[in-house]
Amino acid sequence: MKQTGFIFDPDKCVGCHACIVGCAIEKGMEPGTNLRDVLTYNPLIISNIPHYHLSLACNHCLEPPCVEQCPAKAIIKDTENGIVIIDDDLCIGCSYCSWVCPFGAPVFDILEGIMKKCDLCHERIISGLKPACETVCPTGALQTQLIDPEFVEQKVPFFPETGVAPAILIERPGRPSASTHQYINTYPEETLKSYTPGPDKETVDVSLKREWTLLLFTLLISVLGAAFAGNFLAGENIDPVIFGISAISGIFISLTHLGNKLRFFRIIRNFLHSWLSRESIFFSLFLLFSFLSMSGKFNPASGIAGLITVYLTAISADMIYYRSAVTGGKSFHSAQITLTLSFFLCYITGFIPGVIIFAAIKITLYLRRKITCGFGSSIPILFVFLRLFPGLIIPIALILRSGAAGAIIPILLFVGEVIDRGEFYYEFDIITPRDAMDDHFRNELLN
Repeated sequence: MKQTGFIFDPDKCVGCHACIVGCAIEKGMEPGTNLRDVLTYNPLIISNIPHYHLSLACNHCLEPPCVEQCPAKAIIKDTENGIVIIDDDLCIGCSYCSWVCPFGAPVFDILEGIMKKCDLCHERIISGLKPACETVCPTGALQTQLIDPEFVEQKVPFFPETGVAPAILIERPGRPSASTHQYINTYPEETLKSYTPGPDKETVDVSLKREWTLLLFTLLISVLGAAFAGNFLAGENIDPVIFGISAISGIFISLTHLGNKLRFFRIIRNFLHSWLSRESIFFSLFLLFSFLSMSGKFNPASGIAGLITVYLTAISADMIYYRSAVTGGKSFHSAQITLTLSFFLCYITGFIPGVIIFAAIKITLYLRRKITCGFGSSIPILFVFLRLFPGLIIPIALILRSGAAGAIIPILLFVGEVIDRGEFYYEFDIITPRDAMDDHFRNELLN
């Protein structure tokens, strides 16, 4: 496959943002919804520290994780030129492509409810024209051409090492420029002047504020799954009305996370590769088998199938975060959905040894994370206290003293899990090239 990519020379870039403006005009983007970002190293221009700019957008990776993980199969890689493209008619606006992208390339278009990113002006490329960003660059710092895969594998400054190969070649800053070619901006000057660029490109923010619906949905998987499994193993049926209302609420909550809710059915298209597709399918199957079991049909086969599919749902949900590019995504968390599901199941069935084992695992993982990150460094110490004592240690002590009976115990356990799951989203973040550059500059200032 041919691979088209960017060639960028920081020694020629003057940080004028013309590439951002040209891109926005070409794509009809609103100010502030930029598909390209200009990063400035040493923005204060402190002496003895290099000062230069990097113009970045989607890197059209050799094996882009967004293509593999998009549940709706809305992202494709053109086999003719290697350009990665989002199909606006297929995108459901789930934002998962921005979670798996280690470079923060995709952005959410709130007006259309779908994801957008640089497609290297694909229409212009196939027409024999240059991309808008390259066309408007007054110094020739930004160019596009076919890139040798050997260079694609290079280490790019400030890019996270994730095993993803971006199709961009950045010349080493500080190298004297040998080019004397004069580049001409072919965009009309009055068109450029009529556009007022917004702030720098905003990358995805995986945060508790944005993902509170996912917090509720993932907790619902644990609670609903444990309640059904516990009653099934005890030979009893959960109240179908309560279960039905909870199931409908879960479906509604999950749909609110989609930018284009009318296309929700497309989320199952990529079952072979996307963990988000698998989660949706397994959760639907869990609900189906659960209702069949409660109606007495195919019992106990439907009950066993419900038990299996709820665990497959939990595993798939955990893998969604494991495959993401957010920090902490590769570590086992005390709020892991599969772990919480097992913890609740042991409590509901009255299997006290299991409750103790899973509680010990949760406490160990939680304390390990706090010791590593520092108590109170990201989460107020009050929440740490509430999560550990009223939310875990005290109810466990009550269980050991008087068994699993008592209305206060499940309330305390649930509140504790809400706090832990909230921390899970609060502490997650995508370290984009901008973040890496800022961290590197701060370290250089200190040294």
